[in-house]
Amino acid sequence: MLDTNVFSRVCDGMLPLLNKTGRRFLVTRVQADECRATCDPVRRAGLLQAIEEIAPELCQAASFCLDIEGAGFDQAEVGDDTNQFDAMLTRLKVLDPKPPRKDKNQIRDIVIAETALKLGATLVSDDVALRAIMTEFGGAAVASEYLA
Repeated sequence: MLDTNVFSRVCDGMLPLLNKTGRRFLVTRVQADECRATCDPVRRAGLLQAIEEIAPELCQAASFCLDIEGAGFDQAEVGDDTNQFDAMLTRLKVLDPKPPRKDKNQIRDIVIAETALKLGATLVSDDVALRAIMTEFGGAAVASEYLA
């Protein structure tokens, strides 16, 4: 499961185009929506080009989240009764406190991480706190440099 920051690394030339041999890259609609929401039109075009070139497989988000593009109606599963999403979000807020205006970013991060966890996929992210959450909750996570 590719986190949005992987597309940023490719766009910035910090990560070569990903080799798909023996690998299956996944995303939810959240990552593409984050890229589309980029204010700078040149940057936005570069991010969307990176997505197009990598061509990851699209999967549904593991939890429905109102007001989160890519995890809304027909884009996400109805959450389960495990409260895993809430527990992961609470832990992220402890590890990486953000101002209230960044709450939606943290929710998006957990949508991506929880989806990877439920699919048994490795999360590829350069967000140290998010990788820590994945491992704490029993998942696998690596930095984008692992793909180079």
